[in-house]
Amino acid sequence: MGDFEWNVVKETPYIKDLLRFTKYPSPLQNAGLTHSVLDKKGFFLTVDMCPSVKSFEKDFFLQLITLGKSKKPPFPVAISISGLWALEHKQEFNWLLQMQRKHKLNITWVNHSFSHLYFQDLPLRENFLLFFQTNLENELLAIELLLLNKKQLPSVFIRFPGLISDKFVLETSQRLGLIPLGSDAWLAKNQVPKDGSIILVHGNGNEHAGIHDVMAYLKDPNRTWLPIAQACN
Repeated sequence: MGDFEWNVVKETPYIKDLLRFTKYPSPLQNAGLTHSVLDKKGFFLTVDMCPSVKSFEKDFFLQLITLGKSKKPPFPVAISISGLWALEHKQEFNWLLQMQRKHKLNITWVNHSFSHLYFQDLPLRENFLLFFQTNLENELLAIELLLLNKKQLPSVFIRFPGLISDKFVLETSQRLGLIPLGSDAWLAKNQVPKDGSIILVHGNGNEHAGIHDVMAYLKDPNRTWLPIAQACN
């Protein structure tokens, strides 16, 4: 293996995107890649799996599998996975893993932190990953390790819990090589997607309104659905 030169490496598409989407100053909420930077005719579906005591939206995932069968190849979906959801819903998590292994879903695993800590009584600037006792590296690396132990390949993307970040969170993400993934179409917040939109819904049972809304788009035969990696370079 030869030597590397930073002047060469920094011009690669991945490093360009990493530096671009971890740049500070940035908004407190929804920093990073929020819409395709390429001219794409289609949508990008992202599904958050935050910790939850509810059953996951299995009917929704079965709908994605059915769509994949009719169109081929398997339906592309980015699943933002939190460690606590995976541990507390082992049977459901294993089912998703099985759908990936059987090529019934084309899953891109997105880092959603391990514990996805949230306090109802704290403002956003002190909440989620910004909570003062957060061990940020542990939060981001533990979920990667969990996926690797399941023989799954983590992607280069991270979705911050609550879409909340600050300078330190962005710098840490950059150092760990993780590209922040936001959204311009959080359906439960009545945001309307357009070509190139990164759609956000929750598949953990906590926000069924978004699942209800996305079904109308899924049933539209004229809609194209793309893997999240095609949203950037």
